[in-house]
Amino acid sequence: MKTWQSVRTALGVMAVLITCCGMGSMDPMGPVILPQRPLDLPTSRPKRLGEVSFDTPCVQDASIADFTLAHATFVPTPAFPQEDVNEESEGWVQLGFTISRDGTVRDIVVLDAIGAKSVAASASKALATWHYSPATHHGVPVDQFGNTVNVVFRYAGSDADEHATTHAAIVRKYNTGRSMLAQKKFDDAIPTLESALDQRLNLYEQSLVSLALVVAYAAKQDKPRSLYHLRHATIQQGFFLDRKVAQAALELRVQAEAEYGDFAGARCAFDQLKSVAPAAAADGTSAAKIVARIGEALKDPAPIVVAAELSPVFGGSQAAEWRHALLRRKFSFSDIKGEMKGYHLVCQTTVLDAAIDAETLWTVPPDAGSCTLSVRGSAGASFKLVEE
Repeated sequence: MKTWQSVRTALGVMAVLITCCGMGSMDPMGPVILPQRPLDLPTSRPKRLGEVSFDTPCVQDASIADFTLAHATFVPTPAFPQEDVNEESEGWVQLGFTISRDGTVRDIVVLDAIGAKSVAASASKALATWHYSPATHHGVPVDQFGNTVNVVFRYAGSDADEHATTHAAIVRKYNTGRSMLAQKKFDDAIPTLESALDQRLNLYEQSLVSLALVVAYAAKQDKPRSLYHLRHATIQQGFFLDRKVAQAALELRVQAEAEYGDFAGARCAFDQLKSVAPAAAADGTSAAKIVARIGEALKDPAPIVVAAELSPVFGGSQAAEWRHALLRRKFSFSDIKGEMKGYHLVCQTTVLDAAIDAETLWTVPPDAGSCTLSVRGSAGASFKLVEE
């Protein structure tokens, strides 16, 4: 059994901070363009058929010697909940799960979701019935951890249908919040816009409301929530935004992910930008320069330090979590402030739960594959993650 940790006598290391990459403060007021005028109230449209689709989230690829990934053999589609059909409501769900060595699925967790709870429940129920040809390591079936899938509940239609409002109450809340933003009444705009997300809505409406919240939270210097809503505004590569707005939002996301210390997220956002607007990701553009600086930072042997703060973003409870795709195979914590309940590390071939302290240097086994670190604790707790 390979050891996971070693105790160091002192941290005392030089570090490459995330500010190394030359990103300034995120300013969404400039690059992100909200509609120039209020949204119109919805007009009568023919009922459309609901459809459910899947896509795989952008993930790091870490090769493991003599390891074969599991592949799906039975993938039933989730049912579109009738209550969402009745309300013309759409949704998006990101699920995490384990593929057991017998090919069944277990440990299903909702990592993130947009829309009513009914869509998350439907997606989870269907996933529990999926079956795989299991992963193998050295020819032996093994559990495969850290799997994710995005499930999209939407209505088929033309481009005009995809970018149309269907809920008058959402339009009114959005227009009110947008007016408050124009008047710099950010403390009033935030609860107005957040309340819109508590109702049933389509993904076009959700993307615009989320984009407005990006502006509001950035003005309040709340980067975790601003980035959270920016990720929601750009689901499906920003498909539910107008093309120019989607490009600007993805450009901002590259910057915001890097500034927040999520280098893997910045690279994923850059790949999406390249797909949506190749010219905006060409050599010499601001987004390309950020990704190039990230590459330079990762090649630098000096430790990388990411400053983190736990925020009760998803779910709205006081319990908070911070997730991060590990960039290197050794990590430790420093400058710990507030209550930390511990961390949960999920790699392709293994998982680990442990308490957090400032003395331990953790080493990930070379055959663990790509890993995601989740730190849990109370909202507002902060620390620095040091990767070596």
